[in-house]
Amino acid sequence: MDAHDNRRGGPVSIAIAPALQAAILASQSPVVLEFLTIEHPELATPLYRVNNPTSIVKGGITYLPWGFKVDRPVDKDGELGDAALTIDVVDLSLIIAIRSVDTPVLVTIDIALADDPDATPELSLGKFEWRPITYTDLIMSGTLAYKDRLNVSVPALEITPVNVPGSF
Repeated sequence: MDAHDNRRGGPVSIAIAPALQAAILASQSPVVLEFLTIEHPELATPLYRVNNPTSIVKGGITYLPWGFKVDRPVDKDGELGDAALTIDVVDLSLIIAIRSVDTPVLVTIDIALADDPDATPELSLGKFEWRPITYTDLIMSGTLAYKDRLNVSVPALEITPVNVPGSF
């Protein structure tokens, strides 16, 4: 099923969970919104944004209207693809917040229906590190990468003669 990219007007193809797909088909006005949460331990509060012209309350949190575009990862054989995030610079608050931290911020992207986001079975695209971030007077952009979990050594899983005697 296709979702609609509100900012650029082009179709965006994504896989949608069956429960969300049923909610879209049952809705009178199936407008799908992207909800963005930007967080970091050094930020006083997370930044909540929605790709919509008006604020939306979801889960008791007010998401402020903000133009942004998420380019979803392309499947590559044997690799985790990276997504990209481009945000319109409406005011300097976002740039000031991003500049105030020394390590990558975490970005969570959720999708829900506009008419009742709390009742919609939510689709989460995941939690990403947003890095490196570049910006001009019009946009901020960067790569949304999954945390590097595949290259972390886990000692309990190492194959040695001690913990797997039959393998040597």
